[in-house]
Formats: sequence, C-alpha cells, structure tokens
Amino acid sequence: MGVKRQNNIYFKRSLEESFFCLLRSGLWERELDDCSFLPLSEQQWQTIYDIAEEQTVTALIYEAIKLLPEHLMPPESILIRFHLKSERIANSHKTQLKVLNFLSSVFSYCATEAVLVKGLSAASLYITPENRTLGDIDIYFPDFSQREKVLALLLDPSQSPFAETFSKISYTKPVRKPDDSYLCYIAGVEIELHSRLFDFSNSSLNSLLKNLELSTSFLINDDFPAAIKVLNPTQELLLLNSHILKHCLGWGIGLRQICDYACALAKLSKDADTQLFNQLIDKAGLKKWDILLGDFISLYLCPPSAISTAPVQSHPQAQAKSAAVKLKSNSKSIQQLYCKIMQGGNFGQNASERSNASQSRLQRKFSTGLAYLRNLGFSLRIAPKEAFFNFLEMSKAQFNL
Repeated sequence: MGVKRQNNIYFKRSLEESFFCLLRSGLWERELDDCSFLPLSEQQWQTIYDIAEEQTVTALIYEAIKLLPEHLMPPESILIRFHLKSERIANSHKTQLKVLNFLSSVFSYCATEAVLVKGLSAASLYITPENRTLGDIDIYFPDFSQREKVLALLLDPSQSPFAETFSKISYTKPVRKPDDSYLCYIAGVEIELHSRLFDFSNSSLNSLLKNLELSTSFLINDDFPAAIKVLNPTQELLLLNSHILKHCLGWGIGLRQICDYACALAKLSKDADTQLFNQLIDKAGLKKWDILLGDFISLYLCPPSAISTAPVQSHPQAQAKSAAVKLKSNSKSIQQLYCKIMQGGNFGQNASERSNASQSRLQRKFSTGLAYLRNLGFSLRIAPKEAFFNFLEMSKAQFNL
C-alpha cells in the first residue's frame, strides 16, 4: 500500500516538493535549486525513501544526497539503505550487460539484426547510466523471420554452439505473451523478444511507422556489443513518448519512464528529425499529449535551460516559479497526470485498485478493463484517437475477442 501524502500540483510546501527537488538534483547531477526544506527529520527522510522506491528512482535521489553538505544528509540508518539499494541497481547493470554480451553472440550466430530498446538503452541517455533502475531486457527484431530463428535456438539450444553455456546457467524457454512478444529468463534476467517496435494501437499509423524504420537506420552504441543496435534519435523519442502514453491510458506510469524521456530530450532532440516526429504526432492525434508531457517535464524536472521539452512543439520553457501562470491552460491535465504518477507509482503498481495475487485470471482481466474505463475522461481529452484504438486492442487481448 502506498504512502499517504498530499497531492499538490504547483509546489506547495510538502514532502513531495522536497522529493522533486532532490530528484531534479540527482537526475541532472547539479546542486539543489532550493535547500529551504532541509534539514528533514528521520521520519521525513523515510518517506522520501519510500516515494523513491515506489517510483523506482532511488539511485537518483541518492545521487542528490551525495551532493548535500554532511550536516544536511539523512540519518546513517537511512543513508545506508540508499547506498545499498543504489549499489544493487549498479550491480544489476553489470549483470544485464553480461547477459547482453551473451545474447549478442546468439544473435551473431543466427545472423539477425537485433535492436535494444528501453531499459539499458534508456539508461545510456542518463548522465550516470547506473543510476537508472533496470527491469527486463527488451530486444526488437525488424525482420520477423529473424526473430523466429532466434526463438528456434532458444527453444532448443542443445544443437547449437551455446549448448554447454545454457546447461550451466539458469534459463527458461521462451513463452509467448498476449502481445505476441516472447518472454524467457537467462541468468535470472527477464528477456522480452519483440516483433513490434512502437506502442501505438492506431493501425492507420502502421505505414508511417514502417517508413520511419526504412528511411532511418538503427545505430551502433559503443556501450553495447556491436551486434546489438539501438534506435536513432527520432525513433527513440517516439518510442519513449508512446510507451509512457500507453501505460497512462491503463494502470499508470511512474517517474522512471518520465525521467527516461527527459534525458532523451536533453541528449537527442538536436539530432532528431523534427519534421517526421511532428508528422507522426499529428497523424496520431497526440499533439495535446506531447505538449502535456513536455509541460510536466518542464514543471517538475526542470531540465537544463538550453533543452527544449518538446522536439517539435514550440511551447515555452516553464520554470517552477512561474509555472502556475505559464501552464494555467493545461493545469487540469497536469494535475491529473501528477496524481496518476504519484498515487500509482511505477506502472501503477501502488494503485489501490490494482489486482492482487489472490484474484483469478478473469478477475485480473476485469480489473484491467476497469482501469482503462476509469481513465477514459483523461484519455479522450489528451489522446482521443489512441485511447479509442488502445481500448479496442486491450479488450481483444483481455477477453479474446
């Protein structure tokens, strides 16, 4: 159950304001823009830690804490918790990179083009990648038949050059998921293999999205094995943007993914094809959503002043002190988005309505459907086209229509 807190939008004095102050500092690795909330009591620091855990941004908050003068730091008992959790997050990066190196050998053997998305790829956009909490490893295959070659090997590795390696590590065979991706575990790391790149439900966008793939190439990132590519700036921005929206329409999204997009904007905007991005956003009917997401990032994450929070929209950079004036026309939507993020936590896992393990499969499906219905007013206001097609797609997947 989530920590009970005030739900404020324009930075009334609260622990959430203190939390965001620390988050901005840790994300951009700069001194706090406001220290007036310090010092905090042990109980208040505990609440900050709980919020960070709910939002899976603990290492970013710890990064900010390390910049504080010693007399303003949390008590040793809480400081140790931050340190140990951040250390575990950094170690998970090492583990996933080892698994990625192994996967690279598999992909090379199968002569497949594989693209790393989200997760480690998003982390590479951060000033310190190890501060980004990781989930699974997501791999996209532009060529469906190439994914099938990889799946065939993973389903029966005994006849491959990797048979001995597979026999020595913990491994589960790929299982097909409702969205046609495949899930397996290698050395305890969750791997998802995708044949679909973007999280758009509107099928009328398919040709434009395919053109985006064909007209722009994938890139090599020196942080990863050469056999595994990453998205180019335009693709990366569009993927992260649509991924956040997809989860906002359902159970919810957390600050980790919002931070991903903020870092992507800071690092990639200048190299993105803004005309193509704009064309896709307009075609999808997502202009309001794109502006809302940019406004939220401007208001709560305050990126470096030279960075635009929307690669194609020309809305002004909002600073916290004047946000209530500049963003007044969007305030209702921002408040709703803020509440969804802060109440739901990472992917809405802290939402009081979220299904629990004791529910049957049918009950969980019903709960998911209700989550979409509860968000319908918000969804239809900010992204009506995508909300409609997303609900249809969800209904088909949940109830086998």
